[in-house]
Amino acid sequence: MDKTIKMLGIDIAKSKFQMHGINNRDQCILKRCFTRKKMMDFTANLNPCIIVMEACAGSNYSARTFRKSGHEVKLIAPQYVKPFVKGNKDDAADAEAITEAAIRPMNFVAIKQVWQQELQMVHRVRSRLMNNRTSLMNEIRGLLGEFGTVVPRGQPALIKTIQELLSREEQQLSYKGVEVFQELYSELIALNDKIKTYDNKLKICFDQDPVSQRLSEISGLGLFTNTALSIALCDPSVLKMTDSLRPGLA
Repeated sequence: MDKTIKMLGIDIAKSKFQMHGINNRDQCILKRCFTRKKMMDFTANLNPCIIVMEACAGSNYSARTFRKSGHEVKLIAPQYVKPFVKGNKDDAADAEAITEAAIRPMNFVAIKQVWQQELQMVHRVRSRLMNNRTSLMNEIRGLLGEFGTVVPRGQPALIKTIQELLSREEQQLSYKGVEVFQELYSELIALNDKIKTYDNKLKICFDQDPVSQRLSEISGLGLFTNTALSIALCDPSVLKMTDSLRPGLA
């Protein structure tokens, strides 16, 4: 039996990494589990081969590291791996399923560079801040409604209502109630300032990214959609389905 690894499927976890290696005949010649450091040492000393992983947290970093060792690296969306899991789902079965999926015609996921992950990070933090602001505004509206104040839709109307409430000389609320609304108002303003900071970060990324500059020529694309597409379209070549990664036939 040929003992040369031509494809290596790796199931990524937080501390342990399950490997499933096959040769040119698609025969399994390696089933091992490593810690992160031992996995990196093993792949660094392995003859160049195709390494395949699910696209998940940490996969982009691992992919860039494996490439430095001369390996060809492919990422597969998890939904394309699931149908090939045999029997009970565990790390070994997942690693085998990854190789099973990879040897078939497949649309692979682009491997992101560091700057693309940083841009994606800015988008995610901003999205979380936006959700926090929406939740806070809904909470404030609900509390105002408890005291008979119905606020029209929109943030400007809400801010104006709170400002008017806090500036009244005669209050139906005690000092404690006014204090709570003052704190909620301050929290909302702080969130707005934080969101503006991340808007500026995206604007800087947009100005420095040639892909975003080209996308800006398309009518109707704003800053946020533009920079998000810059991440999604980081490698257009992956949108073309690969004939096969089957060792010996690719």
